[in-house]
Amino acid sequence: MEIFQLKYRKQWIKMSLGAYFFIYLFVHLYTLDLHSMPWFDETYMSSLTKEFSETGEFRRSIAADNLEKPTEPTYGPVFFVLTTLSTRLLGFEIFSYRLVVFFSGLLLVAVLTLFYRLFHTSLYASLGLAFVLAHDPFFSLAMHEGRNDLTAAFFMLCALYFFFKGYKKAVILQKGPVAFLRPAIFSGIWVAIALLTSPRAGFILPFIALFFLSLGRRYWTCFAIWSGIIGALYSIWVFYAYGGYPRFFQHFLALSTEFTKLNENRVLYIPKHQWLLIPVALVALCYQLIIYRLQAFRNIVFSVGLAGLCLFYVLVFDLGPYSSYAIPYYYLLIFSALIPMARFIPASREI
Repeated sequence: MEIFQLKYRKQWIKMSLGAYFFIYLFVHLYTLDLHSMPWFDETYMSSLTKEFSETGEFRRSIAADNLEKPTEPTYGPVFFVLTTLSTRLLGFEIFSYRLVVFFSGLLLVAVLTLFYRLFHTSLYASLGLAFVLAHDPFFSLAMHEGRNDLTAAFFMLCALYFFFKGYKKAVILQKGPVAFLRPAIFSGIWVAIALLTSPRAGFILPFIALFFLSLGRRYWTCFAIWSGIIGALYSIWVFYAYGGYPRFFQHFLALSTEFTKLNENRVLYIPKHQWLLIPVALVALCYQLIIYRLQAFRNIVFSVGLAGLCLFYVLVFDLGPYSSYAIPYYYLLIFSALIPMARFIPASREI
């Protein structure tokens, strides 16, 4: 009788989750094009999609300085290729254009949950993470705006997932560098795709590189392959769009005051929609540092969440919309407090 009740309860939970997801999907899709007057960035990016679809070039046809700068090489081609496929399939409408961003948000929730489950097997904690992120007000708003941020963030989280999946297999499960090779290749490919969606997504790369190098010389070959893949794939775009690295660096140095916090006193600027997350994240941070002290950094989810937020606020000048990159790291830091010490990485990583 108890076995029957348990089986029935599991089926009921699955059916309830399925029904809820269907309602969630329906509401989002039904309201996806309700804001019929896109704001400037969406207008600009959708115009690049239209130009690419019609001419094969990223012409800045609606920009005021389009005669001085006729094309837009900054972001890379991936987002505009995806939106071109969507708009060609469904017609050039607000709905079809935003569809790419919406599904990027859904997939981001999924891959962040998979990453979390690498280090914490609790189904309820994982579902809680997915539920809270999917219903975050700003995250929900971002899924209804035709910007490339959520898409780039999704690709970079794919890179993080494969990287730490390889790390878990090679180091924690002690299968050695050979087990890291394939995940490192996949991670490098996803990093390159993320950078070719928006270079802004690369703010987390210093952490990944340092973590990679900290594994020791046995893993430096994997690091060389990982970084080589990123460099090779991104260089194709650099030479195609800029003609080489000198013009590439010149272009981004001119944009540095817009892309980073190198101009004015922007270091402490935080958009209002993040204010509620900050005290919750600080509580999670302080709780783990008090309970575990320095051992807290052996919690991979904690380290990734904290590093992502620190690098984001140091490197990215966020007037609001770029919070799409930071919010997943907020929730990783918050939900890392639910991971027991038994799931931390070993104190010694020697194999």
